[in-house]
Amino acid sequence: MLCSLWNRGLIMLALWGWIVPAYSISILVNENDPPYRLNLPNTGLFCTAAWSNFHSSNNNSSLLSVSHSGWGNGDLTLTFAQNKYGSARIDAWGDFTGLNSCFLCLCPGASIPIDVRVNALPLFDSKPVLTTHAPLPYTYKVTATDPDGGDSLKISTLTKPTWLTLTDNGNRTATLSGSPGCGDSKHHPISLEVTDSMAKVKQDFTLDVYRVQQAI
Repeated sequence: MLCSLWNRGLIMLALWGWIVPAYSISILVNENDPPYRLNLPNTGLFCTAAWSNFHSSNNNSSLLSVSHSGWGNGDLTLTFAQNKYGSARIDAWGDFTGLNSCFLCLCPGASIPIDVRVNALPLFDSKPVLTTHAPLPYTYKVTATDPDGGDSLKISTLTKPTWLTLTDNGNRTATLSGSPGCGDSKHHPISLEVTDSMAKVKQDFTLDVYRVQQAI
């Protein structure tokens, strides 16, 4: 009997907390990442529901823009400005409606906070030494920086000749050094990497090794 009444069009109005548990969302991305798509859940306590009349606000439009789909879902797309980093707060809200076998759920708009942080990319700010002479020692003093001042950086090698060694000093500097043998006179591809544990940036260069010309 009760279900029959619901099926005849009785609408249930409920508090948001009864339909969807309160929650917040945190998003962490890197500078210059591609657009990020976020789907807000659409299942309530009493019924499988969908968003309608969806809206959002954004307190940092210079960092990112927000777009969302129309009727019936909670899809958000975040598009990030190039070469920018920082934080933004997005609030998403709308109506929340759905139908099960007995009744129609209808909930007025409620705001979901979404905190976004765009991580700045670390950078190499030193320029490599591109030539040396065998068998003389070679040294390149590597320095890196990160606009996010509190990030710790790790510097490592991806590609190098065996006679070179990289020492990471743990203070955003490193030393690449070694002594080539006379048989190492060639062009050596070298690839260094710096990471802040989230983003990785490479520095690629070629080291040209020449033999020292001996006087006759």
